[in-house]
Amino acid sequence: MFRTAEGDQRSTYELHDVAESLLKGCHQHFEAGITRIARIGGVIPQAERTQFRQLSTTLVQASDLGSFQATAATMIRHFPLIHPWLSWWLRDEHASMIFDSHRRMDPVLWDSMPDSTNAEESMHWRLYRAVEKKHDLMDGIYGVRAFLQHFERQIAARLSG
Repeated sequence: MFRTAEGDQRSTYELHDVAESLLKGCHQHFEAGITRIARIGGVIPQAERTQFRQLSTTLVQASDLGSFQATAATMIRHFPLIHPWLSWWLRDEHASMIFDSHRRMDPVLWDSMPDSTNAEESMHWRLYRAVEKKHDLMDGIYGVRAFLQHFERQIAARLSG
């Protein structure tokens, strides 16, 4: 729909770039991951849990890329078993939604949004409430289609006034 909006000459890449600047991740999920990882004694020794949590906080709050990368490298060096978990968060598409140093969203918009939820989770919840779960494939597809059509009608109504 937006690719065909009258007068919009943006490329798919440009639209993707704009969309990424409008995503904020769930800080609460990142914190829950830290707590879960910190409890695994074979990954984070009990005596080093505080250090792990402090490094995690420094990672989130690092204001520049250099500090961020140095902290990430320190974490992986001190706690090598976190590498698979942390590398997922370090991907650019994930990092931009959580870490200050990677943020692409306007700071005013960022601060106006809660840290405890995100739009994707909200939409999943709405989808599961409307369509429910554990359908056969075709019944599930029909349910998702009806869900999509509902939102298409809402968008059309809003655009038409």
